[in-house]
Amino acid sequence: MTLRHYLLGLMALGVAFGAEDFADRFQRLMDEGQAAESSDPQAALAKYRQARELAIAEHQAEARGNAALNIGRIIQNETASQPEALALYREVAEGRATVEQAAKGWNNLGVLYFHMKLIPEALQAFERLNFKEADASVSYLFHYNYGAALESGQQPEAFQQYANAVSLAPDYAPAMRKAVELAPDASRAASVCQVVVKAGEAAGANDCLRLALKGFAANTSARDLLPLEIELLTAAGRDQALEKETTQFLNDTFQRTPADARAVLEQARGVFLGPAP
Repeated sequence: MTLRHYLLGLMALGVAFGAEDFADRFQRLMDEGQAAESSDPQAALAKYRQARELAIAEHQAEARGNAALNIGRIIQNETASQPEALALYREVAEGRATVEQAAKGWNNLGVLYFHMKLIPEALQAFERLNFKEADASVSYLFHYNYGAALESGQQPEAFQQYANAVSLAPDYAPAMRKAVELAPDASRAASVCQVVVKAGEAAGANDCLRLALKGFAANTSARDLLPLEIELLTAAGRDQALEKETTQFLNDTFQRTPADARAVLEQARGVFLGPAP
C-alpha cells in the first residue's frame, strides 16, 4: 500500500467517524433535553438549542428540523417567545427539513397563529400544508386543526376537514363531534357516523347517532339517518350497558320530534324499543 492510499484510507475513516460522532452527540443532546422537559424546561430548551446549532454546523437538515420543532414546542406558549417559535416553525416548513417535518412545521405554524387569533395567517399556513406528505400517524390532527381555523368563517370547508380527520382516525371523538355539528344535512352527518360504524367503534358510533338525531330529528331530512339508526340501535340492543341509556334517549327524542317527522324515526325506534307509547 502506498502512502497516498494509506492517507486516503485515513481520510475516509475520519469522515465515517465524524458522521458517527455527530449522530452520537446530537442524540445525546436530544435525549438530555427530553429527560429534562418535565422538571426543568429551561435546561431542556438549552439542550435543544445546542442540538440545533450542532446540526446547522454539520449541515444536517433532518436533525436541525427535529431540534427546531422541539424548541418551538417549548417556547410557543410564552407570549414573549412566540415570534421566535413562529420563525422556527417557518424554518422547518420552508424546506430545511424532510417533507414530513415540513408538514409538521406548517401545522405548528397554523396552530400557533390560530392561538394568537391571527386567523388569516393560520389559514395561509394550513393551505401550504401537504397532507399527503404528512406523517400518517398524526395527519388526522392536522386536518382537525385546519378545521378549527376554518370554522369561524368557512363552515362547509371546516366540516370537510373534520370529516377527513374522522376518516383517518374514526376513534378521535373531537373530530367526529365537530363534523356532525357542522354537517350541512343529515345525509352528511350519517356518512360521518358510518365511518365510525365500519371501524367497529360502537360507543363512538352511538354518540355520533345521538348528535345527529339532536341536530336533524326535528326535520324531514331525518330519513337519511334511518339506515344508520337501524344498524346502530340493533347493535346497542346487544349491549346491556347502553340499553337503558339508549331507551331513555330514544323516548325523549321521539317525544320532541314534530308529528310529520315521527314516521321516519318510528321505524328505527321500533326495531329497538317496539311500538311508541
